[in-house]
Amino acid sequence: MIEEDQKLTQLKEHFAQLPVPNDIDRFIHKGIHRAVQKKKKISMLKWVNSAVVMLLVIVVSFNVVPFISNFNSAEKSQQTTIELTGVNPYMQEDLQLSQSQFNVTITMDKIRLDYATADIFFTVEQEKDVDYDVSSSFIKNEQGEIIAYGIEDYSRQVKMNMVENAVISDKLAIELTITLRDKNNLQLQYAFPIEINTEQVPKPAIYPLEKEMEIIDQIMYAHSITVHPTEIHLQLSFDENNSKHIFGFEDYRLETADGHRFYQVESDHHAPIVDNDSMLTVRFAANGLHDLDPINSEVSDLFFTGSKLRAMDKTKMNIQIDVDNEQWLNSYDFEQRFSFIGIKQADENKSLTFMLKKSEYDSQTYYSIFSPHFTDSKGTSYKAVASKMSSWEKVNDSYVARYQFTIPDASYSSPISLDIVSYPFTINKYININLLK
Repeated sequence: MIEEDQKLTQLKEHFAQLPVPNDIDRFIHKGIHRAVQKKKKISMLKWVNSAVVMLLVIVVSFNVVPFISNFNSAEKSQQTTIELTGVNPYMQEDLQLSQSQFNVTITMDKIRLDYATADIFFTVEQEKDVDYDVSSSFIKNEQGEIIAYGIEDYSRQVKMNMVENAVISDKLAIELTITLRDKNNLQLQYAFPIEINTEQVPKPAIYPLEKEMEIIDQIMYAHSITVHPTEIHLQLSFDENNSKHIFGFEDYRLETADGHRFYQVESDHHAPIVDNDSMLTVRFAANGLHDLDPINSEVSDLFFTGSKLRAMDKTKMNIQIDVDNEQWLNSYDFEQRFSFIGIKQADENKSLTFMLKKSEYDSQTYYSIFSPHFTDSKGTSYKAVASKMSSWEKVNDSYVARYQFTIPDASYSSPISLDIVSYPFTINKYININLLK
């Protein structure tokens, strides 16, 4: 027992000396932490440089090319068959690592991970029964690099996404911040150093594709299919001459010829795609892999099928707001679905309010519509303070929501220029494309 305590102390000291990674701001600028409307909900998302309470989602940029030399990869330039074989992710149980702060004890019980996702399981004990939110959660490797970030939390579990090109080391640190929902909103930070066997973490199989597809008159290319134990990833890119920017897909799935379906992981509506030349990874839950007959796991037909995608004209992706006169100068025809209401002074900030209107209910409660970085007419760069969106409410025959974009109360040279990085509205177009033909 004494040796285990000494070992844990050494690990804690090791991770305590690790610097905060220099590129953490890159993570912050790629997306925004998911805010799902449920019992445990955080309504305000803040962009900050120091205490990171959220992470920009990188589910849209899992670049598999650097992995090909290390992972199982087919040699053909165009894949005609792929193996869909169920493999279990790595599991490290009986961690039993406990830390206490302000009479709140968290015990890290186990971790499950592969190169696509990670799940941490823990228990919370406290003298007073106070509800709490998991404000942020990360996993760092031995080099101090963030390799996973929390996207959804339950009472005793946090589901995490692995970052692109994650380097999983034998020594990891799980960092967890919880916010007590009392009158003080006390935030408590915990760090659990653990050791795993990286050789037992299953590596994905990568199958190259050379497939050109057309959706709503837009050209896109399928580059690869990556099979993880927990997810199947389809890597896409878009033709630079497309007239529309495609942000993501809503109800798509992968389906084999004999009817096995792999449904899309809930898409991150607020995760921006920097430009249409970048890679977009569409993620599908691989739960059904274990239902397939291992003898017949090789498939020669795999269909990419669905009917809704989020896209908008590239010419409409930048808007100009006259801050002094509270006017949207280049208000494009958004068919009354997206409109500017006005500006309200909020302490030392200005809050720009927009109205979103949809014909059907949207279960997703948060969209980060604008990039946190914006400029004024002189080209001076600024950074937004916060982004906030209300839940969808029914008004007459439509559903509406308010979106607030809070900026510093500075002397801007109007107009300011805001870039759209996510868009709530969908285009209905059914497709059914065989990726292997």
